[in-house]
Amino acid sequence: QEEERKGVARELPADVSQNIVSLALALDRAANDESAQWPDAQAEQLAELHALVIRTLDEIRRMILDLRPSMLDDLGLVAALRWYAENRLEQEGVRIHWDLPQDEQRLPDTLEVALFRIAQEAISNIARHAAAQNAIITLEFTDGVLEMGFEDDGRGFDLADVIGPGRKRAGVGILGMQERVAILGGSMTLDAHPGGGTAISVRVPLAPREEPDA
Repeated sequence: QEEERKGVARELPADVSQNIVSLALALDRAANDESAQWPDAQAEQLAELHALVIRTLDEIRRMILDLRPSMLDDLGLVAALRWYAENRLEQEGVRIHWDLPQDEQRLPDTLEVALFRIAQEAISNIARHAAAQNAIITLEFTDGVLEMGFEDDGRGFDLADVIGPGRKRAGVGILGMQERVAILGGSMTLDAHPGGGTAISVRVPLAPREEPDA
């Protein structure tokens, strides 16, 4: 699945983004062509189309970002985490407070991807649902364990409504995070209540989990 994501992310910029950029430039030239003498109504329609194309381009770039940032492969988890959070949260007006290691420890590709997917879901939840003003993101390597934390001062929620047995709405993203953490042999804690923000803490061992003897 990750290889498919990587392939789509690589193809989209070449096949789609370039065409949309060309379309946006053509609309801009048409709207600003003084010789055309567009009636006001048509000039307004051209401006609206241009704005729509720009929004579409931004959405495609976000899709590419969500699929697989090349920075994860090139520079590692810390750089990808910072880049993704800044792109997703700052445009929502969320101020990010960082606590990241000075020297990053590069990890196996599969582990870095899994950890990035966990972080991606936590950050996306803040952007989509929290209505927060501040977010604290921490990452630490200690004694063979990686710890990640995501905390916000947003609206929070009732845990029982999302992950409890009588939940009113499915917390698919949170359940997916829990599944990824469990596969890595780690643990995840979630603290949230209405009006009190949300805090997620993830601990994952850096050494492969040993399988029991048959």
